[in-house]
Amino acid sequence: MTTIAFSASNNRQSINHQLVSYVAGMIEGAEIIRLTDYQVPIYSIDLDQEQGIPQATQDLDAKLQTADKVIIAVPEYNGNMSGFFKNQIDWISRQNREFLQDKDVLLLTAVPAQGGDTVMNIMKHTLPFFGAKIVDGLVVKNFHQVFQDGEIVDNEVKTQLIELAKQLVEV
Repeated sequence: MTTIAFSASNNRQSINHQLVSYVAGMIEGAEIIRLTDYQVPIYSIDLDQEQGIPQATQDLDAKLQTADKVIIAVPEYNGNMSGFFKNQIDWISRQNREFLQDKDVLLLTAVPAQGGDTVMNIMKHTLPFFGAKIVDGLVVKNFHQVFQDGEIVDNEVKTQLIELAKQLVEV
């Protein structure tokens, strides 16, 4: 079993990166990647036709194809996924429409206060278009209160994350 985990944020101090790293740490051998290591221009059909698929997109697709399971932590920006992640999806789906085919996907969202439910619902409906098998998802609200010094300090949230990691491994 190979698990790849990433945040769908391009923020270097992303709370979603912190969350996905924490959960990936519960799964033996899980590899954490940063989508910012796969920089691509804003998608346009003209650019696609003139220059083709960027090498970074091809590399990201190749990396994802090595995984059986994927953990994605998606930030909510104005009630939706980040433009950064949408752009990655636009490019990679041109490279490989079924880039998540037969992959078990655990979705996470960390938010500093309330919210996050909208993007979670969007991801649960969007990612299956690319072959993802959504295992489950969790929105961690009030992240700075429940995550301190690299640890989840809220026992209820910690238990939920442990159960989700276990569920992903066992599916």
